[in-house]
Amino acid sequence: MQSKRGFTLIELMVIVAVVAVLATVGLPSFSQFVQEMRLASTANDLHSDLLLARSESIRRNSRVLLCPRASTTSARCATTPAADTWMNGWLVCYDADSDGACDAPTGTDPNPVRVRSGPSSPLKLTGPAASLTFFPVGNASGAAIFTMASGTSSTRSIMVAPSGSVTSNRN
Repeated sequence: MQSKRGFTLIELMVIVAVVAVLATVGLPSFSQFVQEMRLASTANDLHSDLLLARSESIRRNSRVLLCPRASTTSARCATTPAADTWMNGWLVCYDADSDGACDAPTGTDPNPVRVRSGPSSPLKLTGPAASLTFFPVGNASGAAIFTMASGTSSTRSIMVAPSGSVTSNRN
């Protein structure tokens, strides 16, 4: 007589119990890891866009703005930004006429140069209550601090000095 090979019901239940315990232990740390990666990614996007705005102002020999979007779907700067308006996302656009708003695009020169969506929940982004302007020599209109926080205890800060230098800190 040949014996049948396979799992018994008890062996299968033990395996399911072990997998459930491992999932219970691993999932919270995995979700925290995902939030940390989203925070790092968004901070890197903002940092690179600040550097892009500065380099574009030098390259174009013109003013370039980094401003919060008027709404999550708008390609215009917010007219009266507040610290939390940055949650709508941000724009990098040139402002050759110095009116504090993005210039109209042309066929060969699209404007805005870059459009970013705002961070998704649970990330929180706050920034200056004004647009940031970079001038043709690379300096900024003033000092600015952007702060990003996740649902965890991690935060990232990105500072712009009046000289136009951009630095970031992980807290």
